[in-house]
Amino acid sequence: MGYVYDGMYRAIDGIKKLFKDKKKFWEPYINIIKDRWDTQFPQEIYAAAYWLNLAFQYDPSTSSKRQEVHGALTDVIEMRVSTSRHKLVDELKLFRERVGTFGKLLALETSKTTQPDEWWKLWGGCAPTLQKFAIRILSQTASSSGYEEPPCLDYEELEAVLYEEGAYPINEGSSHHVQGGCDDDDDDDDEEEEEEEDEDEDDDEDGGGGGGFGVDDDIDFNYVL
Repeated sequence: MGYVYDGMYRAIDGIKKLFKDKKKFWEPYINIIKDRWDTQFPQEIYAAAYWLNLAFQYDPSTSSKRQEVHGALTDVIEMRVSTSRHKLVDELKLFRERVGTFGKLLALETSKTTQPDEWWKLWGGCAPTLQKFAIRILSQTASSSGYEEPPCLDYEELEAVLYEEGAYPINEGSSHHVQGGCDDDDDDDDEEEEEEEDEDEDDDEDGGGGGGFGVDDDIDFNYVL
């Protein structure tokens, strides 16, 4: 889930760079991304997974130090954990500052080559309460809380802006240079989407699949702390 959260921020940053940080151009597209994100995903859980992922926590070029990320993590602890919360918070510093087993050379060398939950099993022993919490969060699979038709990007408007910025010449019907319209999918794609929707409905009836959990689920970490 942390990788999904990272991908969202990279997409937003990429769009801003594409439009040379001119807010009036990038804002409509970023609003679409944020609206979809807020509708489909439990943001606090994803942000917590991002903060607990050593590949991002130990990389100064990532967004793990943003206040909103740290705030989401503490929100998850406050909302989801009913025991050992003070101990859990105390151990966050050990992870952040690479104290104990977190600072071992091999632990740092494998920070981007080992699955996050497996890494915590190997190197989180100096912070046992946080270790259990991190494994519980990081072992969850990414899943959306529901499905609704996403807003369509106005590709003709996008190309017009790119033309104004001198990115490439615009021609009649050139919106296909960026991507076909939302209604231009072939029949096979439509059939695949219908099958996926049917599978999603079955998963919802069965209580969801993949071990994911939504922000509204009543999750209690007592049994692992």
